[in-house]
Amino acid sequence: MSCSGCNPKAGDSAIVQAAKTLAHGAVGIVKYVTRTGLAPSAVIAARREACKGCDKNDMGLCEVCKCWIAAKSSLRQEDCPIGKWEKQLVKTQNPN
Repeated sequence: MSCSGCNPKAGDSAIVQAAKTLAHGAVGIVKYVTRTGLAPSAVIAARREACKGCDKNDMGLCEVCKCWIAAKSSLRQEDCPIGKWEKQLVKTQNPN
């Protein structure tokens, strides 16, 4: 299973898949560094605790999606590729 933000589509070449993965990761790092799109602190703590005990955690890097756990777990629109935690949906107000 790959990162939920860059799942390959049928017919995507390996180069296209790699480009999607790199682009998604770059956007995630920018959001993390600029502190935009963050999940609530309690959610971040719970996600990191789930990752802390995961056998796919390789010194802070997820072996499944290859994401940096500190960044990925902080972003509300990210989810765990093996289902240990979900993205935080943002409620928007209906202008009508």
